[in-house]
Amino acid sequence: TMSWLSKFFTKKSTIIGITSLLVTTGCYMLYKKKYNLPIQLIYDESKEEIVKDIPSIQKNFQPHPLFFGSYAQTIISFFVRKNYSIEYKREIIDLSDGGILALDWHFPENTKNHLEEDREEEEEIEKEEEGEETENGEMKTGECLIVIFPGLTGTSASKYIKSICTHLDKSLPSPIVVVCNYRGMNGVELKTQKSYNGCHTDDIREVIKHIHGHYNKIPIYGVGFSLGSNLIIKYIGEEGKNCKLTAAMSISNPFDFNFAVSHWKGFKFDFFLSNPLVMYLKQAVKEHLDAGVFEDNEMKIKPKTLLRSKSVQEFDKHFTIKVGGWKTIEEYYSEASCINHIDNIDIPVLFLNSRDDVMCPISKEFIKTETNHNLIYAITECGGHTAFHGFPNYSLMDLVPCEFFNSIHKYNKKNNKNNNH
Repeated sequence: TMSWLSKFFTKKSTIIGITSLLVTTGCYMLYKKKYNLPIQLIYDESKEEIVKDIPSIQKNFQPHPLFFGSYAQTIISFFVRKNYSIEYKREIIDLSDGGILALDWHFPENTKNHLEEDREEEEEIEKEEEGEETENGEMKTGECLIVIFPGLTGTSASKYIKSICTHLDKSLPSPIVVVCNYRGMNGVELKTQKSYNGCHTDDIREVIKHIHGHYNKIPIYGVGFSLGSNLIIKYIGEEGKNCKLTAAMSISNPFDFNFAVSHWKGFKFDFFLSNPLVMYLKQAVKEHLDAGVFEDNEMKIKPKTLLRSKSVQEFDKHFTIKVGGWKTIEEYYSEASCINHIDNIDIPVLFLNSRDDVMCPISKEFIKTETNHNLIYAITECGGHTAFHGFPNYSLMDLVPCEFFNSIHKYNKKNNKNNNH
């Protein structure tokens, strides 16, 4: 009897095992067929040489099989992304209107940098006066600089920002990397009754001018994520031929805020994306409300109403447009949209967007390669919002900027073009 039972269960286990294997294999084959798709590349033929030298966009993008949907990509990639350790040196920038913001710098080892030069010069003078020997160790010069503009709630401490900083540091020739923390963010005091938003590029302009003043002999590249990508693209378009950047990368750009916001609805969107975003925004502004920054002003900000906001649109209605001086959120969104400035861009720009991005849906109206040959679009079928998490464990957000800037660097050297715009 025991022998018969043993054979029965062994046979049953074998059948279950084979069936599970067949079902798993079938599901994986269906997944590969549906989700392992080529990236759509749209560009003018004049950019062919640059695009061909970006390997990550030449092959199919296969999202991770355990989280391949838009919401899953957007949310889960936040948790599974590696939390790199990176050393920053902070610089506080005084802005022309009395405000301040923080730039967090990461320099390659033994590389000259403007933060240390004054201090080292003072130390050398002191040693000479005291009759001590001075050190004459040679310091390298950075070969390129990348300035990063985070998304709506991002800072230099965000995992995705530390991740791209780490990849840039490993992939580019002696790169200097700097992250712009917006006003009132990442532990910096809000000194005026002006906060950051998706429209005003004055702070971006001052930051890039400051950086260019110290590093005008090497190419300066820009990377923006979500809100930050809108700001940097708007700035580049506004500057036109006067832009101080050599090239830029835009990731998950909204292009047109009114168009994007029209898709922000439904229980799933509110629960998984809108609620966490507005909660973070309220936490950030509460710190400044408690400090009395917005007391005794003509903006008529009502803290209790503001802190009851249930969506980004309500937050913008009760805070952003009052601080920025717009009458309606529609007016603010229209003026902020970088799509109005894309035709005027005068440097190479690569846009990385996903068709399933529920935060920043892509439209054919945003494709402007016919009117501006400087634009390159890489559009994935899936990838979510600021995620693009592939299998087994990588993100296009880390790979593509490195490859793009390397390609630009080589192209400009080969064609004897000035890498400094």
